[in-house]
Amino acid sequence: MTAALITAAAVILAALFMTAPSLSPSRKRRLAPFESTLIAHRGLFDNGSDSPENTLPAIRAAAEAGFGLEIDVRLTKDGRLVVAHDPDLKRIAGIKRKVSGMTADELSAISVFGSNQGVPLFADAMEAAGRAPLIVEIKAENLAGERAVCRAAARQLSSYPGPCCVQAFSPTALLWFRLHRPDMLRGQLSMDYFTPSRRKKRGGRPNAVNGFMLGSLLYNFLSRPDYVAYDFRDRKSAALGLQRRLYKTALAAWTLKSRPQLAEAAKDGFSILIFDGFDPET
Repeated sequence: MTAALITAAAVILAALFMTAPSLSPSRKRRLAPFESTLIAHRGLFDNGSDSPENTLPAIRAAAEAGFGLEIDVRLTKDGRLVVAHDPDLKRIAGIKRKVSGMTADELSAISVFGSNQGVPLFADAMEAAGRAPLIVEIKAENLAGERAVCRAAARQLSSYPGPCCVQAFSPTALLWFRLHRPDMLRGQLSMDYFTPSRRKKRGGRPNAVNGFMLGSLLYNFLSRPDYVAYDFRDRKSAALGLQRRLYKTALAAWTLKSRPQLAEAAKDGFSILIFDGFDPET
């Protein structure tokens, strides 16, 4: 019985160590700009217009409306940082080419969702954002690419005049910032990887063990995030409940599709609200 109790206590302590976020009160206070304004996912966009997602007009429109921004960054063939969510151009431009296989000039010349906009440079996106609270999601296809994106993002964000932070699904991306730019606020993205709909679309999803670790936030010991950003559809997750009740972790909800969802997320304890595809003010 004693051995069993010791083993159980050791397992519990290990789990607490692995899931703990950053517990710094001063870092938590620095999240205030992101908690005091709504965050526009990929800008204030309309993919049927000349202001589609992750383009300069969408970014500028969100900033001018008083919203914060969440945008995605990747590296091009010529090593420049651009704003792009997908690894390829199939969805946004109908082109079967990877972002990493094209130059920044080539990407700027394509038509995103049939509009007059191309894939913008991150430097231009920062200028369009002005001083709006800016969340930058790190995107990469492998570990070496991830490190390169982290280095480039850290370098460029050092000149951003407003509040900014980085987030990623990959704990190793956040570990890079923890080691090399510890001053930068970090957000761990996650979801429940084992809902029925996601089991059917496992494609690029992690394997069972890794999916469990990621969804349960058991890699927090690497990233020690300042906030956890979780899929709003999975808000009843036990892992999220632990973060909310035990650690009082700042929580971000992605991605909210309506004003009722905004209200529900706030009621459920999410303090960073990331909305998508609509204007909360109209």
